[in-house]
Amino acid sequence: MTQRTLAPSARLSGEVLAHGDDQPVPAARSRVALPASTRTELRWRIHDQTHLEFPIEYRVPADGVETTFEWDAYFFAPASFRIDRLGYDREALHADFRSYVRFSAPRVSLCELAAAPLRAVAEALHHGDEAAATRELRMFACSVRRAAIHTQQHMMQSLEVGSTQLLSMTQQLAIDCAALAMQLHQVVRDVPVQGGALATALRWVEEDVALVLEMLLSGLARRARRIPAAKPARKVMVEAAVKLARHRRKHGLTTSPSADLNRREVEHMEFRRHTLKRFASSVLWLSSNAQEPGRFVKQLLYAVAAGMAMSFAVVAALFNGPTAARHQLPVWLIVVVLAYAVKDRLKATLQEVFTKFLSRQVPDRRWLIHDDESHIDVARIDEQTRFVNFDSLPAPVLDARRLTRQHPIEEVARPETVLWHKKVIVIDSAALARANAPDAALMEIFRLDLARWLTHTDDPKQRLVFADPDKGDIVSVVAPRVYNIAIVFRVRKAGEQHGCWHRVRVVVSRKGLRRIEPIC
Repeated sequence: MTQRTLAPSARLSGEVLAHGDDQPVPAARSRVALPASTRTELRWRIHDQTHLEFPIEYRVPADGVETTFEWDAYFFAPASFRIDRLGYDREALHADFRSYVRFSAPRVSLCELAAAPLRAVAEALHHGDEAAATRELRMFACSVRRAAIHTQQHMMQSLEVGSTQLLSMTQQLAIDCAALAMQLHQVVRDVPVQGGALATALRWVEEDVALVLEMLLSGLARRARRIPAAKPARKVMVEAAVKLARHRRKHGLTTSPSADLNRREVEHMEFRRHTLKRFASSVLWLSSNAQEPGRFVKQLLYAVAAGMAMSFAVVAALFNGPTAARHQLPVWLIVVVLAYAVKDRLKATLQEVFTKFLSRQVPDRRWLIHDDESHIDVARIDEQTRFVNFDSLPAPVLDARRLTRQHPIEEVARPETVLWHKKVIVIDSAALARANAPDAALMEIFRLDLARWLTHTDDPKQRLVFADPDKGDIVSVVAPRVYNIAIVFRVRKAGEQHGCWHRVRVVVSRKGLRRIEPIC
Protein backbone atom coordinates (compact mmCIF):
# COMPACT_ATOMS: atom_id res chain seq x y z
CA MET A 1 0.00 0.00 0.00
CA THR A 2 1.37 3.41 -0.99
CA GLN A 3 1.12 6.23 1.52
CA ARG A 4 1.40 9.91 0.79
CA THR A 5 0.12 13.32 1.85
CA LEU A 6 -2.21 15.25 -0.41
CA ALA A 7 -0.66 18.07 -2.40
CA PRO A 8 -2.17 21.54 -1.89
CA SER A 9 -4.39 21.28 -4.95
CA ALA A 10 -5.43 17.77 -4.04
CA ARG A 11 -6.21 18.85 -0.49
CA LEU A 12 -8.62 21.47 -1.80
CA SER A 13 -10.36 18.93 -4.00
CA GLY A 14 -10.44 16.50 -1.11
CA GLU A 15 -12.25 19.05 1.02
CA VAL A 16 -14.88 19.48 -1.67
CA LEU A 17 -15.43 15.76 -2.05
CA ALA A 18 -15.19 14.69 1.55
CA HIS A 19 -17.16 17.47 3.16
CA GLY A 20 -19.58 18.60 0.48
CA ASP A 21 -17.88 22.00 0.50
CA ASP A 22 -18.86 24.90 -1.70
CA GLN A 23 -17.02 24.90 -5.00
CA PRO A 24 -13.73 26.81 -4.92
CA VAL A 25 -13.82 30.23 -6.51
CA PRO A 26 -11.11 32.34 -8.15
CA ALA A 27 -9.05 34.56 -5.90
CA ALA A 28 -11.15 37.50 -4.82
CA ARG A 29 -10.34 40.88 -3.37
CA SER A 30 -9.10 40.81 0.18
CA ARG A 31 -11.02 43.98 0.93
CA VAL A 32 -14.40 45.10 -0.34
CA ALA A 33 -15.03 48.80 -0.90
CA LEU A 34 -18.08 50.31 0.70
CA PRO A 35 -20.16 53.20 -0.62
CA ALA A 36 -18.42 56.55 -0.40
CA SER A 37 -20.54 57.68 2.53
CA THR A 38 -19.13 54.96 4.76
CA ARG A 39 -15.50 55.59 3.71
CA THR A 40 -13.95 52.44 5.04
CA GLU A 41 -12.94 48.95 4.02
CA LEU A 42 -14.27 45.68 5.32
CA ARG A 43 -11.94 42.78 6.00
CA TRP A 44 -12.36 39.78 8.25
CA ARG A 45 -9.11 38.52 9.74
CA ILE A 46 -7.81 35.85 12.10
CA HIS A 47 -6.89 37.22 15.52
CA ASP A 48 -5.72 33.95 17.07
CA GLN A 49 -6.48 30.24 16.97
CA THR A 50 -10.19 30.55 17.80
CA HIS A 51 -11.02 34.25 17.45
CA LEU A 52 -12.35 35.79 14.28
CA GLU A 53 -11.96 39.56 14.06
CA PHE A 54 -13.72 42.29 12.11
CA PRO A 55 -12.37 45.86 12.43
CA ILE A 56 -14.40 48.73 11.05
CA GLU A 57 -14.06 52.48 11.24
CA TYR A 58 -17.10 54.74 11.47
CA ARG A 59 -16.39 58.22 10.14
CA VAL A 60 -18.86 61.02 10.84
CA PRO A 61 -19.19 64.57 9.51
CA ALA A 62 -18.15 67.35 11.88
CA ASP A 63 -21.60 68.96 11.83
CA GLY A 64 -22.58 68.36 15.46
CA VAL A 65 -25.40 65.92 14.69
CA GLU A 66 -25.83 62.20 15.28
CA THR A 67 -24.91 59.72 12.58
CA THR A 68 -26.32 56.20 12.59
CA PHE A 69 -24.65 53.14 11.09
CA GLU A 70 -26.07 49.64 10.76
CA TRP A 71 -24.33 46.35 10.24
CA ASP A 72 -25.85 42.91 9.86
CA ALA A 73 -24.05 39.59 9.75
CA TYR A 74 -25.49 36.13 9.11
CA PHE A 75 -23.31 33.22 10.24
CA PHE A 76 -24.06 29.90 8.48
CA ALA A 77 -22.59 27.21 10.74
CA PRO A 78 -22.68 23.47 9.95
CA ALA A 79 -25.40 21.70 11.92
CA SER A 80 -22.75 19.29 13.20
CA PHE A 81 -21.45 22.10 15.42
CA ARG A 82 -24.57 21.56 17.56
CA ILE A 83 -25.15 25.22 18.31
CA ASP A 84 -28.85 25.91 18.63
CA ARG A 85 -31.45 27.75 20.69
CA LEU A 86 -31.42 25.12 23.44
CA GLY A 87 -27.68 24.81 24.05
CA TYR A 88 -26.58 28.33 23.15
CA ASP A 89 -28.37 30.69 25.52
CA ARG A 90 -28.16 34.47 25.55
CA GLU A 91 -25.41 34.60 28.16
CA ALA A 92 -23.20 32.33 26.02
CA LEU A 93 -23.92 34.44 22.93
CA HIS A 94 -22.95 37.60 24.77
CA ALA A 95 -19.74 35.94 25.96
CA ASP A 96 -18.71 34.87 22.44
CA PHE A 97 -19.76 38.06 20.61
CA ARG A 98 -17.55 40.90 21.86
CA SER A 99 -16.90 44.40 20.56
CA TYR A 100 -14.19 46.84 21.55
CA VAL A 101 -14.70 50.48 20.60
CA ARG A 102 -12.05 53.18 20.72
CA PHE A 103 -11.18 56.49 19.15
CA SER A 104 -9.78 56.21 15.66
CA ALA A 105 -6.15 57.25 15.28
CA PRO A 106 -5.51 60.26 13.03
CA ARG A 107 -5.15 59.44 9.34
CA VAL A 108 -1.72 60.80 8.42
CA SER A 109 0.85 59.46 5.98
CA LEU A 110 4.41 58.72 7.04
CA CYS A 111 5.82 61.63 5.07
CA GLU A 112 3.40 64.04 6.78
CA LEU A 113 4.14 62.93 10.34
CA ALA A 114 7.38 64.88 10.56
CA ALA A 115 5.49 68.12 9.86
CA ALA A 116 2.41 69.27 11.79
CA PRO A 117 2.00 66.19 14.06
CA LEU A 118 5.59 66.33 15.28
CA ARG A 119 5.39 70.12 15.76
CA ALA A 120 2.29 69.56 17.92
CA VAL A 121 4.33 67.14 20.06
CA ALA A 122 7.15 69.68 20.43
CA GLU A 123 4.73 72.46 21.40
CA ALA A 124 3.02 70.25 23.98
CA LEU A 125 6.37 69.27 25.49
CA HIS A 126 7.48 72.87 25.88
CA HIS A 127 4.14 74.06 27.22
CA GLY A 128 4.82 72.57 30.66
CA ASP A 129 1.68 70.41 31.11
CA GLU A 130 3.03 66.89 31.61
CA ALA A 131 -0.35 65.17 31.23
CA ALA A 132 -1.12 66.96 27.95
CA ALA A 133 2.40 66.32 26.66
CA THR A 134 2.20 62.62 27.49
CA ARG A 135 -1.16 62.37 25.74
CA GLU A 136 0.23 64.09 22.63
CA LEU A 137 3.21 61.74 22.60
CA ARG A 138 1.03 58.64 22.80
CA MET A 139 -1.29 60.00 20.10
CA PHE A 140 1.73 60.58 17.86
CA ALA A 141 2.83 56.96 18.35
CA CYS A 142 -0.67 55.78 17.40
CA SER A 143 -0.53 57.92 14.24
CA VAL A 144 2.83 56.38 13.30
CA ARG A 145 1.47 52.86 13.79
CA ARG A 146 -1.59 53.53 11.65
CA ALA A 147 0.50 55.16 8.91
CA ALA A 148 2.89 52.19 8.99
CA ILE A 149 0.02 49.70 8.58
CA HIS A 150 -1.39 51.66 5.63
CA THR A 151 2.07 51.94 4.04
CA GLN A 152 2.69 48.22 4.51
CA GLN A 153 -0.57 47.33 2.74
CA HIS A 154 0.22 49.68 -0.13
CA MET A 155 3.78 48.38 -0.51
CA MET A 156 2.64 44.76 -0.32
CA GLN A 157 0.33 45.36 -3.25
CA SER A 158 3.18 46.96 -5.19
CA LEU A 159 5.39 43.96 -4.44
CA GLU A 160 2.74 41.50 -5.61
CA VAL A 161 2.00 43.27 -8.90
CA GLY A 162 5.68 44.08 -9.56
CA SER A 163 5.26 47.84 -9.81
CA THR A 164 7.83 49.57 -12.02
CA GLN A 165 8.12 52.32 -9.39
CA LEU A 166 8.91 49.88 -6.58
CA LEU A 167 12.55 50.93 -6.20
CA SER A 168 11.80 54.65 -6.07
CA MET A 169 8.94 54.03 -3.64
CA THR A 170 11.25 51.99 -1.42
CA GLN A 171 13.95 54.64 -1.47
CA GLN A 172 11.45 57.30 -0.47
CA LEU A 173 10.09 55.06 2.30
CA ALA A 174 13.59 54.56 3.68
CA ILE A 175 14.18 58.33 3.66
CA ASP A 176 10.84 59.01 5.40
CA CYS A 177 11.46 56.41 8.13
CA ALA A 178 14.99 57.62 8.87
CA ALA A 179 13.93 61.27 8.90
CA LEU A 180 11.00 60.62 11.21
CA ALA A 181 13.11 58.66 13.71
CA MET A 182 15.86 61.30 13.75
CA GLN A 183 13.52 64.28 14.04
CA LEU A 184 11.58 62.66 16.87
CA HIS A 185 14.86 62.02 18.67
CA GLN A 186 15.80 65.69 18.18
CA VAL A 187 12.48 66.81 19.72
CA VAL A 188 12.87 64.44 22.67
CA ARG A 189 16.48 65.41 23.25
CA ASP A 190 15.62 69.11 23.45
CA VAL A 191 13.14 68.60 26.30
CA PRO A 192 14.71 69.50 29.71
CA VAL A 193 13.28 66.59 31.71
CA GLN A 194 15.26 65.11 34.59
CA GLY A 195 13.02 62.18 35.47
CA GLY A 196 9.47 61.15 36.33
CA ALA A 197 6.57 59.88 34.23
CA LEU A 198 7.14 62.27 31.32
CA ALA A 199 10.77 61.21 30.97
CA THR A 200 9.70 57.57 30.79
CA ALA A 201 6.97 58.42 28.28
CA LEU A 202 9.50 60.21 26.07
CA ARG A 203 11.78 57.19 25.89
CA TRP A 204 8.95 54.69 25.50
CA VAL A 205 7.34 56.59 22.64
CA GLU A 206 10.65 57.09 20.86
CA GLU A 207 11.42 53.40 21.23
CA ASP A 208 7.95 52.39 20.05
CA VAL A 209 8.14 54.60 16.95
CA ALA A 210 11.59 53.28 16.05
CA LEU A 211 10.41 49.68 16.49
CA VAL A 212 7.31 50.23 14.35
CA LEU A 213 9.35 51.73 11.51
CA GLU A 214 12.00 49.03 11.79
CA MET A 215 9.39 46.25 11.71
CA LEU A 216 7.69 47.89 8.74
CA LEU A 217 10.90 47.82 6.71
CA SER A 218 11.92 44.37 7.98
CA GLY A 219 8.55 42.84 7.12
CA LEU A 220 8.60 44.27 3.61
CA ALA A 221 12.18 43.10 3.10
CA ARG A 222 11.27 39.60 4.20
CA ARG A 223 8.31 39.55 1.81
CA ALA A 224 10.48 40.84 -1.06
CA ARG A 225 12.93 37.97 -0.53
CA ARG A 226 10.61 35.66 -2.48
CA ILE A 227 10.34 38.08 -5.41
CA PRO A 228 13.48 38.12 -7.64
CA ALA A 229 12.53 41.40 -9.35
CA ALA A 230 12.39 43.14 -5.98
CA LYS A 231 16.03 42.44 -5.09
CA PRO A 232 17.24 46.09 -5.44
CA ALA A 233 14.28 47.33 -3.38
CA ARG A 234 14.92 44.68 -0.74
CA LYS A 235 18.52 45.83 -0.37
CA VAL A 236 17.33 49.38 0.32
CA MET A 237 14.82 48.18 2.93
CA VAL A 238 17.39 45.99 4.70
CA GLU A 239 19.86 48.85 4.93
CA ALA A 240 17.21 51.23 6.25
CA ALA A 241 16.00 48.72 8.86
CA VAL A 242 19.55 48.08 10.07
CA LYS A 243 20.14 51.82 10.44
CA LEU A 244 17.04 52.10 12.63
CA ALA A 245 18.22 49.18 14.78
CA ARG A 246 21.60 50.85 15.21
CA HIS A 247 19.85 54.11 16.03
CA ARG A 248 17.97 52.39 18.87
CA ARG A 249 21.13 50.76 20.19
CA LYS A 250 23.12 53.99 19.97
CA HIS A 251 20.63 55.90 22.07
CA GLY A 252 19.97 53.07 24.50
CA LEU A 253 16.29 52.74 23.66
CA THR A 254 16.23 48.98 24.25
CA THR A 255 18.43 45.93 24.59
CA SER A 256 20.08 45.29 21.28
CA PRO A 257 18.43 42.33 19.50
CA SER A 258 20.46 39.89 17.45
CA ALA A 259 20.10 36.57 15.70
CA ASP A 260 21.73 34.87 18.70
CA LEU A 261 18.97 35.67 21.20
CA ASN A 262 17.91 32.76 23.35
CA ARG A 263 14.27 31.87 24.05
CA ARG A 264 13.99 33.96 27.21
CA GLU A 265 15.45 37.00 25.48
CA VAL A 266 13.02 36.65 22.59
CA GLU A 267 10.14 36.41 25.06
CA HIS A 268 11.36 39.55 26.79
CA MET A 269 11.64 41.38 23.45
CA GLU A 270 8.06 40.47 22.51
CA PHE A 271 6.82 41.43 25.99
CA ARG A 272 8.57 44.78 25.67
CA ARG A 273 7.12 45.42 22.22
CA HIS A 274 3.61 44.60 23.40
CA THR A 275 3.99 46.82 26.47
CA LEU A 276 5.01 49.79 24.34
CA LYS A 277 2.11 49.21 21.97
CA ARG A 278 -0.47 49.10 24.77
CA PHE A 279 1.01 52.17 26.45
CA ALA A 280 0.54 54.19 23.28
CA SER A 281 -2.80 52.76 22.13
CA SER A 282 -4.47 53.09 25.53
CA VAL A 283 -4.85 56.82 24.86
CA LEU A 284 -7.56 55.84 22.33
CA TRP A 285 -9.45 53.45 24.57
CA LEU A 286 -13.07 54.02 25.51
CA SER A 287 -15.12 52.27 28.17
CA SER A 288 -18.50 50.66 27.53
CA ASN A 289 -21.41 50.31 29.90
CA ALA A 290 -23.90 47.57 29.02
CA GLN A 291 -27.59 48.07 29.68
CA GLU A 292 -30.67 45.95 29.12
CA PRO A 293 -33.17 48.13 27.25
CA GLY A 294 -36.83 47.42 27.88
CA ARG A 295 -36.14 45.89 31.28
CA PHE A 296 -38.95 47.88 32.92
CA VAL A 297 -41.40 46.93 30.16
CA LYS A 298 -40.34 43.30 30.49
CA GLN A 299 -41.01 43.26 34.24
CA LEU A 300 -44.35 44.99 33.66
CA LEU A 301 -45.40 42.36 31.13
CA TYR A 302 -44.29 39.63 33.52
CA ALA A 303 -46.51 41.19 36.18
CA VAL A 304 -49.40 41.20 33.70
CA ALA A 305 -48.77 37.52 33.00
CA ALA A 306 -48.78 36.72 36.71
CA GLY A 307 -52.01 38.70 37.21
CA MET A 308 -53.77 36.95 34.34
CA ALA A 309 -52.70 33.54 35.60
CA MET A 310 -53.80 34.33 39.16
CA SER A 311 -57.12 35.65 37.91
CA PHE A 312 -57.75 32.33 36.20
CA ALA A 313 -57.04 30.43 39.43
CA VAL A 314 -59.34 32.71 41.46
CA VAL A 315 -62.17 32.45 38.94
CA ALA A 316 -61.83 28.66 38.81
CA ALA A 317 -62.01 28.44 42.60
CA LEU A 318 -64.98 30.81 42.86
CA PHE A 319 -66.80 29.05 40.06
CA ASN A 320 -66.77 25.90 42.16
CA GLY A 321 -68.01 27.83 45.16
CA PRO A 322 -66.19 29.91 47.79
CA THR A 323 -66.95 27.21 50.27
CA ALA A 324 -67.76 23.57 49.87
CA ALA A 325 -69.86 21.08 51.82
CA ARG A 326 -67.95 18.50 53.77
CA HIS A 327 -68.70 15.74 51.29
CA GLN A 328 -67.64 18.04 48.37
CA LEU A 329 -64.33 19.11 49.94
CA PRO A 330 -62.13 16.54 48.11
CA VAL A 331 -63.53 17.61 44.74
CA TRP A 332 -63.05 21.28 45.58
CA LEU A 333 -59.44 20.67 46.63
CA ILE A 334 -58.74 18.84 43.39
CA VAL A 335 -60.17 21.76 41.41
CA VAL A 336 -58.02 24.25 43.35
CA VAL A 337 -54.84 22.21 42.76
CA LEU A 338 -55.58 21.87 39.04
CA ALA A 339 -56.35 25.58 38.83
CA TYR A 340 -53.04 26.40 40.48
CA ALA A 341 -51.16 24.08 38.10
CA VAL A 342 -52.84 25.66 35.07
CA LYS A 343 -52.12 29.10 36.54
CA ASP A 344 -48.43 28.31 36.90
CA ARG A 345 -48.12 27.01 33.33
CA LEU A 346 -50.18 29.90 31.98
CA LYS A 347 -47.84 32.36 33.68
CA ALA A 348 -44.73 30.65 32.23
CA THR A 349 -46.28 30.51 28.75
CA LEU A 350 -47.26 34.19 28.79
CA GLN A 351 -43.80 35.18 29.98
CA GLU A 352 -42.24 33.23 27.13
CA VAL A 353 -44.57 34.87 24.61
CA PHE A 354 -43.82 38.34 25.98
CA THR A 355 -40.07 37.61 25.94
CA LYS A 356 -40.16 36.58 22.27
CA PHE A 357 -42.20 39.67 21.45
CA LEU A 358 -39.74 41.98 23.21
CA SER A 359 -36.72 40.30 21.58
CA ARG A 360 -38.04 41.46 18.21
CA GLN A 361 -38.94 44.95 19.36
CA VAL A 362 -35.99 46.00 21.52
CA PRO A 363 -32.26 45.15 21.34
CA ASP A 364 -30.69 42.53 23.59
CA ARG A 365 -28.06 44.95 24.85
CA ARG A 366 -27.38 48.66 24.66
CA TRP A 367 -23.81 49.87 25.02
CA LEU A 368 -23.01 53.42 26.04
CA ILE A 369 -19.53 54.27 24.79
CA HIS A 370 -17.90 56.56 27.33
CA ASP A 371 -14.71 58.61 27.37
CA ASP A 372 -13.37 58.36 30.92
CA GLU A 373 -11.05 61.34 30.48
CA SER A 374 -13.74 63.85 29.54
CA HIS A 375 -16.66 61.96 31.19
CA ILE A 376 -18.71 62.15 27.98
CA ASP A 377 -20.82 59.52 26.21
CA VAL A 378 -19.78 59.66 22.55
CA ALA A 379 -21.87 56.85 21.06
CA ARG A 380 -24.60 54.29 21.64
CA ILE A 381 -24.72 50.76 20.25
CA ASP A 382 -27.85 48.60 20.16
CA GLU A 383 -27.10 44.92 19.64
CA GLN A 384 -29.26 41.92 18.75
CA THR A 385 -28.29 38.27 18.27
CA ARG A 386 -30.57 35.33 17.65
CA PHE A 387 -31.08 32.17 15.62
CA VAL A 388 -33.17 32.50 12.46
CA ASN A 389 -34.72 30.01 10.05
CA PHE A 390 -32.92 29.49 6.76
CA ASP A 391 -36.06 29.98 4.65
CA SER A 392 -36.93 33.29 6.33
CA LEU A 393 -33.68 35.04 5.34
CA PRO A 394 -33.77 38.11 3.07
CA ALA A 395 -33.47 37.28 -0.61
CA PRO A 396 -30.10 39.07 -1.11
CA VAL A 397 -28.63 37.11 1.81
CA LEU A 398 -29.81 33.79 0.36
CA ASP A 399 -28.43 34.77 -3.06
CA ALA A 400 -25.02 35.50 -1.54
CA ARG A 401 -25.05 32.23 0.42
CA ARG A 402 -26.03 30.18 -2.63
CA LEU A 403 -23.54 31.89 -4.94
CA THR A 404 -21.11 28.94 -4.99
CA ARG A 405 -23.66 26.14 -4.74
CA GLN A 406 -24.32 24.12 -7.89
CA HIS A 407 -27.20 21.88 -6.77
CA PRO A 408 -30.26 22.66 -4.61
CA ILE A 409 -29.85 19.34 -2.78
CA GLU A 410 -26.66 20.65 -1.18
CA GLU A 411 -28.80 22.38 1.44
CA VAL A 412 -30.21 18.99 2.37
CA ALA A 413 -26.84 17.28 2.33
CA ARG A 414 -25.21 20.01 4.43
CA PRO A 415 -27.79 21.48 6.82
CA GLU A 416 -26.77 24.72 8.50
CA THR A 417 -27.71 26.71 11.56
CA VAL A 418 -28.08 30.44 10.91
CA LEU A 419 -27.11 32.96 13.56
CA TRP A 420 -28.01 36.61 12.98
CA HIS A 421 -26.11 39.49 14.55
CA LYS A 422 -27.16 43.12 14.16
CA LYS A 423 -25.78 46.39 15.47
CA VAL A 424 -27.07 49.93 15.27
CA ILE A 425 -24.32 52.45 16.06
CA VAL A 426 -25.31 56.04 16.84
CA ILE A 427 -22.34 58.44 17.02
CA ASP A 428 -22.61 62.01 18.30
CA SER A 429 -20.07 64.13 16.43
CA ALA A 430 -20.57 67.03 18.85
CA ALA A 431 -19.72 64.74 21.77
CA LEU A 432 -16.62 63.56 19.89
CA ALA A 433 -15.48 67.16 19.56
CA ARG A 434 -16.07 67.87 23.26
CA ALA A 435 -14.19 64.69 24.18
CA ASN A 436 -11.16 65.96 22.26
CA ALA A 437 -11.19 62.99 19.91
CA PRO A 438 -8.13 62.91 17.62
CA ASP A 439 -10.33 62.31 14.57
CA ALA A 440 -14.03 62.44 13.75
CA ALA A 441 -14.30 58.67 13.78
CA LEU A 442 -14.63 55.64 16.02
CA MET A 443 -12.99 52.25 15.50
CA GLU A 444 -14.84 49.06 16.45
CA ILE A 445 -13.10 45.70 16.73
CA PHE A 446 -15.72 42.94 16.64
CA ARG A 447 -14.40 39.61 17.88
CA LEU A 448 -16.15 36.23 17.67
CA ASP A 449 -14.90 33.34 19.80
CA LEU A 450 -15.37 30.06 17.91
CA ALA A 451 -14.09 27.77 20.68
CA ARG A 452 -17.62 26.73 21.64
CA TRP A 453 -18.44 26.07 17.99
CA LEU A 454 -15.56 23.64 17.51
CA THR A 455 -16.26 21.47 20.55
CA HIS A 456 -18.03 18.73 18.59
CA THR A 457 -15.85 18.70 15.47
CA ASP A 458 -13.94 15.63 14.29
CA ASP A 459 -10.19 15.06 14.38
CA PRO A 460 -8.37 17.51 12.06
CA LYS A 461 -6.88 14.72 9.94
CA GLN A 462 -8.62 11.75 8.37
CA ARG A 463 -6.99 8.83 6.57
CA LEU A 464 -8.54 7.88 3.24
CA VAL A 465 -7.91 4.55 1.55
CA PHE A 466 -8.84 4.01 -2.10
CA ALA A 467 -7.79 2.18 -5.22
CA ASP A 468 -5.61 4.00 -7.76
CA PRO A 469 -6.72 2.85 -11.27
CA ASP A 470 -3.49 4.09 -12.85
CA LYS A 471 -1.05 2.39 -10.46
CA GLY A 472 -3.25 -0.61 -9.92
CA ASP A 473 -2.68 -0.45 -6.18
CA ILE A 474 -4.30 0.64 -2.94
CA VAL A 475 -3.36 4.18 -1.87
CA SER A 476 -3.56 5.75 1.57
CA VAL A 477 -3.63 9.53 1.96
CA VAL A 478 -4.01 11.89 4.90
CA ALA A 479 -6.77 14.41 4.18
CA PRO A 480 -7.57 17.43 6.37
CA ARG A 481 -10.97 17.41 8.06
CA VAL A 482 -12.23 20.95 7.75
CA TYR A 483 -15.53 22.78 8.08
CA ASN A 484 -16.78 25.94 6.41
CA ILE A 485 -18.58 28.83 8.04
CA ALA A 486 -20.17 31.22 5.56
CA ILE A 487 -20.60 34.83 6.66
CA VAL A 488 -22.87 37.18 4.73
CA PHE A 489 -22.66 40.75 6.03
CA ARG A 490 -23.44 44.36 5.24
CA VAL A 491 -22.40 47.72 6.70
CA ARG A 492 -24.14 50.94 5.76
CA LYS A 493 -25.39 54.26 6.99
CA ALA A 494 -28.94 54.16 8.27
CA GLY A 495 -31.35 54.92 5.45
CA GLU A 496 -29.00 53.99 2.63
CA GLN A 497 -30.63 51.73 0.08
CA HIS A 498 -27.47 50.68 -1.81
CA GLY A 499 -25.70 48.90 1.01
CA CYS A 500 -24.29 45.75 -0.59
CA TRP A 501 -24.15 42.29 0.94
CA HIS A 502 -20.72 40.64 0.98
CA ARG A 503 -19.63 37.14 1.78
CA VAL A 504 -16.55 35.34 3.07
CA ARG A 505 -15.83 31.68 3.73
CA VAL A 506 -14.11 30.84 7.02
CA VAL A 507 -12.34 27.47 7.00
CA VAL A 508 -11.88 25.87 10.42
CA SER A 509 -10.79 22.55 11.87
CA ARG A 510 -10.82 21.12 15.35
CA LYS A 511 -7.52 22.92 16.00
CA GLY A 512 -9.04 26.30 15.15
CA LEU A 513 -9.11 28.81 12.33
CA ARG A 514 -7.20 27.96 9.17
CA ARG A 515 -7.97 30.65 6.60
CA ILE A 516 -10.50 33.18 5.32
CA GLU A 517 -11.55 33.22 1.66
CA PRO A 518 -13.39 36.28 0.28
CA ILE A 519 -16.16 35.26 -2.11
CA CYS A 520 -17.91 38.46 -3.15
